[in-house]
Amino acid sequence: MADTIAERVVATAHAAYAALPKHGKPIVRDNGVAEWTILAAILVLKDDGDPHLVSLGTGVKVLPAARLPPLGDTVHDCHAEVLARRGFLRWLVAEAGRVQRGEGSEWVEWVGEKFVLAPGVQVALYVSALPCGDASTLHTAAHQPADAAEAFKAEAERRAGEQDAAPAPTEAVRGRNGYENYGAIRTKPGRTDSPPSISFSCSDKIATWTVLGLPGGLLGQLFAPVYLDLIVIGGVKMPEGHNAAEWQATVVAEAERALFRRVEGVEGEPRARSPLTAGLVPPPYRVTRPRIHLTPHRFELSREAALARGAVDPSTSTVSLSHVPCLGKPEVIINGCAQGSGWKAPGTTLLKDKQRSRVCKIEVLRAVVGLQQASGSDDTLADTTYHALKHANAPYQAAKAALRGVPAERLTAEWAKRLPHEFDTTAGGGAARPPFTGWIATGARYESFTARGVVQS
Repeated sequence: MADTIAERVVATAHAAYAALPKHGKPIVRDNGVAEWTILAAILVLKDDGDPHLVSLGTGVKVLPAARLPPLGDTVHDCHAEVLARRGFLRWLVAEAGRVQRGEGSEWVEWVGEKFVLAPGVQVALYVSALPCGDASTLHTAAHQPADAAEAFKAEAERRAGEQDAAPAPTEAVRGRNGYENYGAIRTKPGRTDSPPSISFSCSDKIATWTVLGLPGGLLGQLFAPVYLDLIVIGGVKMPEGHNAAEWQATVVAEAERALFRRVEGVEGEPRARSPLTAGLVPPPYRVTRPRIHLTPHRFELSREAALARGAVDPSTSTVSLSHVPCLGKPEVIINGCAQGSGWKAPGTTLLKDKQRSRVCKIEVLRAVVGLQQASGSDDTLADTTYHALKHANAPYQAAKAALRGVPAERLTAEWAKRLPHEFDTTAGGGAARPPFTGWIATGARYESFTARGVVQS
């Protein structure tokens, strides 16, 4: 039954994508090169009911750090999983608005002082490929030349055989550098010859969601934590000479390790082979363990599908797509902006409404502030910065500190010399450290904007 539900999640996501217009989807270029992309979707379901798609995203692009927007009017990370989650935030606010107006919601309720998911509601994430970063390292290594694959295998076996495994590196690893950096947090993009970003891999972000929940710090003041119950992953290819059942079990185990087991130490007494932490997550936050399911059904515009159709060297699509059905038509995103808007250098002049994506930070902030104001909250919220609202959620900030540490040191990695300015990274206290020590913080520099589109010093 559980696998049937997972495959229904896949079928629903694929059908929703297939029903969208061609605009914004991968094409075959004039030079004959076929494009491909990754699809991610978040769906909700009750008991044995049909999955209900609430947000869909496609994309593999991330803006370099030099294009970080101080007004939150550009989407920095356009990987499919991130777009799907950002669309989920807009859906949560929309459903809360229905409850607030007395219209009722099948999925969201008001209990006590916060909105919560209705009883029996489960949340599923579908991704058409293994999330970039730690969850896909084994799979990537297995399809590389023998020396790279053996380097990863040797390190994995060494760590698996240790009673108390050595911790992951204490600073972020750039892209796909170093298979020996097992369990490391990694920045995007994977190609190290690309301009660097400070956006972390989808593996690292999903692992964060398994502890802090999907709503994040901003929505966390209005919503109880919402966690993933199921993660369905496609695009897993078996290397030559492997047993199918054993390979599938290995990939599932690697995904579990990368997406929640490497952060289990924040939950209570550190487990064997889990990193020590400087603090434990406070209620209502906790470590969750979503079920991982691998689907054999291929996404129609994946790289594997392009190769199967005879493409020689398919290339990633340059555009991304966000579809949140409750907000209307799908949105094509290029360079972090709505298609057709062009790109401007980050500054203190807000992009026009039609140029901004509905899932950029300032649009999420406006939706949250609008929801609070509709309930009679203080109008000064419109003049409160994104950064201040996030940091007013003390339990969330404590949980995040247990997971990542607090910004305390300068990023000194060699690759960081290519960043536009210095950034802080997180650190823990004493000999104990959080599992995601070394997380690069954007900080107030890029979050001091208000819902009115004003940057406050």
